[in-house]
Amino acid sequence: MNSSDTKNVVVHRDHQSTIDLQPADVERAPQALPPSESEIDHINRKLEGRYQLQEILGAGGVGAVYLASDVVLKRQVAIKVIRSKFRVSSKIIDRFRDEATIVASFAHPNIVQIHEIIDCELTPLIVMEYVPGTNLEKPIRSRKLDRNRLIDIMISVCETVAHAHEHGVIHCDIKPENILLSDDGRVKIADFGVALRIDPDQAAADKPSGKVIMGSPAFMSPEQARGDLAEITNRTDIFGIGATLYYALTGRNVVSGSAQQILEKLRNGRIEPIADDDPPLPLDLKTICMKCLECDPENRYRSAYLLADDLRRFREKLPVSVRTYSLPEKTLRAIKYRKRNFFVAVAAVLVVFAFFLSVQVVQYRISRNSLIGLLKDKVTSVAGTASLLIDPAEVEAVRTPADRNTPACENLVSVLNEITKRSPHINYAYIARKADKPGYVSFVALDTLVRSSAAPDINHNGVIDPGERALQIGDIYADTPRYPDMMEGFDRPTADRAISTHDEWNVGLSGYAPIRDANGNAIAILGVDIKLDELNETFKQIDRTYLASLYLSAIFGAILGILILRWRVAYWDRRSLAIAKENSLRPILPG
Repeated sequence: MNSSDTKNVVVHRDHQSTIDLQPADVERAPQALPPSESEIDHINRKLEGRYQLQEILGAGGVGAVYLASDVVLKRQVAIKVIRSKFRVSSKIIDRFRDEATIVASFAHPNIVQIHEIIDCELTPLIVMEYVPGTNLEKPIRSRKLDRNRLIDIMISVCETVAHAHEHGVIHCDIKPENILLSDDGRVKIADFGVALRIDPDQAAADKPSGKVIMGSPAFMSPEQARGDLAEITNRTDIFGIGATLYYALTGRNVVSGSAQQILEKLRNGRIEPIADDDPPLPLDLKTICMKCLECDPENRYRSAYLLADDLRRFREKLPVSVRTYSLPEKTLRAIKYRKRNFFVAVAAVLVVFAFFLSVQVVQYRISRNSLIGLLKDKVTSVAGTASLLIDPAEVEAVRTPADRNTPACENLVSVLNEITKRSPHINYAYIARKADKPGYVSFVALDTLVRSSAAPDINHNGVIDPGERALQIGDIYADTPRYPDMMEGFDRPTADRAISTHDEWNVGLSGYAPIRDANGNAIAILGVDIKLDELNETFKQIDRTYLASLYLSAIFGAILGILILRWRVAYWDRRSLAIAKENSLRPILPG
């Protein structure tokens, strides 16, 4: 095919029919008329019974397509013929043969296949695959096309067009009417009537050139509108795909007006962007569509495979290559579109965090209980050892407050004071015997307090409360029931079961040991009280270690969560890189 090839044209009022004109002839195109019955009968006679035309499927200004029956192979076919008044043009006949030759030169399941060319009175008839169904134009006009189905169709179109490009064929007329939808769901591209064959290795001087406007105005690229064949590249079809997608999404054409107005707008790059008040469309899809419709071919997708990959990414809620996403947007989209994976990741983080937290809690409890056990053992040992220093005869000798100043009481107090001085952790040491009141004890001797001449203000409230007066020999300890281990101290050395965390006498833990007479009978107990301040400081160290472990676990969990989230975002962001890389390596026509 060379630059002088021409054929008459069809320009319908919707400007969607294919034209092939010299630029000055755009407005002079005749209207298409349906073939006459006599023409159909004439063709049937010339087919000599091999094929039988049944009905007209479509007609243009130059050609018509009939549904026919293959009598020999018992199948339905489509037969494309040249209208009778154009059969005298050798150039039109050559173009007609070129179409069949181009399609037959490469096979693809989504291209309407050529069965054969039949010469009928020196005029070729193209016998093609018949695709029962409809074309993309009808569901678009009826607004019954689901967006996901549209994306699937356009992906098939892109891959089919890319396959044609690999074989050096540029369709030049991608539009809804040339995208067939079969009843079984297949997508077929038809009508390679204005297709160009370009050899990437062909010398520039031998490539198509000249001024011929080819294509359908409403879906034509700016370089097609300029009519310069040298500008036609694979990106010309990218524009046609984008114009078809635009039409399907918005219900209107990329440019509007008469054929001449459309061509003028295209030449001047006056592409109408998808407005915000159009039917709500995702930004990714808008960006993909407008990327195809760049006036400069260099700014469009480099190949139809890359466009198909972006449409596939959009369908799968993945990032598209023509947009830059902020990290917050990536994160939110990764969460939104991969909720199951995100919640699984969050659950994994929570499980790991809960595991570490449970380990810390268990370790803390073990450490605290171990420390309590050690303290109990220590205070029990101290009480048991100190009890051996007490003279049971002196204990027996001290019975009433009147015995306070006796040598026996003085000796007992002296021993008790010595016990508290030797261990800075001991706050008080005292001797008590069982009181006449069952379940209670009464004091025999108490180190410092029993010698005090003035009652101390233990709680520092400025008032000497009844419970703060100086203890006297024989006083019953009213809180004995709160410390059941105190009564067990008459049988064996023991300590309180629980540690006090608040005590106005600054006592955290008490130990008890029996004081036995010569016969081995327990006549009293020796009690030692560990300072609450000392215990609190020890436990604070454990608590600080525990809190530090919790903080570290929380930080670890947060870091793990961030890493998992970033991994999900990266997975969302890069999932199709392998496909994109594969597509980028496919052969691409110049331009």
